[in-house]
Amino acid sequence: MEPFTVVVLVIVVIVWFACGFLSEDLHRRKGYEGGFWVGFLLGLIGLIYSVGLPDLRAKKVIRNEQGEIFLVPEENEASASEEQGTAEDPANQPAKNECPNCFAKLSPEDQVCPNCGFKIK
Repeated sequence: MEPFTVVVLVIVVIVWFACGFLSEDLHRRKGYEGGFWVGFLLGLIGLIYSVGLPDLRAKKVIRNEQGEIFLVPEENEASASEEQGTAEDPANQPAKNECPNCFAKLSPEDQVCPNCGFKIK
């Protein structure tokens, strides 16, 4: 084999492993398991697939005193409440006529947000 061919093969193998590890990290952050094999076997296509996966972890909307909006995983809710303000405070919650996802104005009969498609309970 020529040296150029060996270098190309080494780079391809490194990229393949990198796709596997990055895909595994994305899967783990979104609440999935087994992402290494998706990225390793499919390469860049598997990495793109991992980026597009929806997040399985539940999130809670919190507003602080300055009006900034935060989406916090429910498992970290207690620590986020201390840092950003309490989650039980009505000022931190979206108004009843606002979407909790995008804060768009809603009519009382809306069951789905017309702006982002979030299902209203």
